[in-house]
This record gives sequence, structure tokens and C-alpha cells, in this order.
Amino acid sequence: MALKEHAPGIKDTDKPYQCAHTIIKSHAKAYHVYNSTYKPSQEGVVGITLDTAWFEPANPNSTLDVTASERALQFYVRNF
Repeated sequence: MALKEHAPGIKDTDKPYQCAHTIIKSHAKAYHVYNSTYKPSQEGVVGITLDTAWFEPANPNSTLDVTASERALQFYVRNF
């Protein structure tokens, strides 16, 4: 069941840029905390990984497969 709620508790699914902005800001804060507090002793690195999915039709010449892959992509993006 999708709650259609994204960080930071935004329930309007038409606000993906605001959600992405919040994610990037939180990553930046975590980076700065790590860089100033832990990196001197751990000598580690910080990166970011964003989840994504992509769907391709099993048969690109099949209208049914093309429609199904597009529907899967739209479902994933809207419900993520």
C-alpha cells in the first residue's frame, strides 16, 4: 500500500523537486558531520546513492509490451 508520502512528510505527489531538495540538503548535512567529526580518524569517504528503476519492453515491436513497460515505469515513479 502506497502512502503517497515523501520526505519530509509531503503528501502532495506533485512536489518531487521539493522532496529531492530535502534529500540533497540532508545528505549535505550528513556529509559535513562526517567530514568534521569522523573523517580525521576514519579516513573514509561519503557518497550518495539514489534508487531508480527502468523498464523496457520485452519486445519493442509489441504495442502491448511497450504499453506495459510504460505503465510499470509510471507506477514505480508515482508510488515511490
